Amino acid sequence: LNARRVLEIGSFAGLSAIYFTNALKRNGVKPGPDASGNMPVVGLDISEEFTAIARKNLEHAGVSDYVEIVVGDARKNVAKLEGQQFEVIFIDADKPSYRAYYDAIVEKKLLTKGGLIIIDNTALWNTADYIDKPTDAVETEAIMDRPLGKISPDQFGRALHDFNEHVRNDHPRTEVVMFPIFTGVSFVRILDND
Repeated sequence: LNARRVLEIGSFAGLSAIYFTNALKRNGVKPGPDASGNMPVVGLDISEEFTAIARKNLEHAGVSDYVEIVVGDARKNVAKLEGQQFEVIFIDADKPSYRAYYDAIVEKKLLTKGGLIIIDNTALWNTADYIDKPTDAVETEAIMDRPLGKISPDQFGRALHDFNEHVRNDHPRTEVVMFPIFTGVSFVRILDND
């Protein structure tokens, strides 16, 4: 990919950002903002508490000058990135919002041609119950608007299943492959984003 920029939706404690930054460094990416004022790695996270931990970890790893973490609702903040592009986008945040993130990424053209979206936890245990069942976008929207603590495991699984089906059926615009290892990871490429 020869990635120059990474978007991470769900920064948590900063571990993924550290790995991505080290990969960018091997690609010759320099610290600090580029000519457009954009940092090499942009993280979106809702938690001030975890962002503080992530920033300490980034500092300790010596990569804080590569990473910007934006705190707030990632569903809103990902849309604000319109006009920027990334070679790699990693999604590992609130699972019921995966579809909203994915749609914003594709619609706002945040992924470069030949880029890769990596989505974690797409084969959690509670998604299997919904295989071969029809999706329900209205129900998923309702689930997505609930606070995470108010979502049952069944609703959680339903939202992930609906997301997986949405991405799987987004051909010819994208192609996806899911590796059902551990909790599942999906890789998506944009084929047609005109």
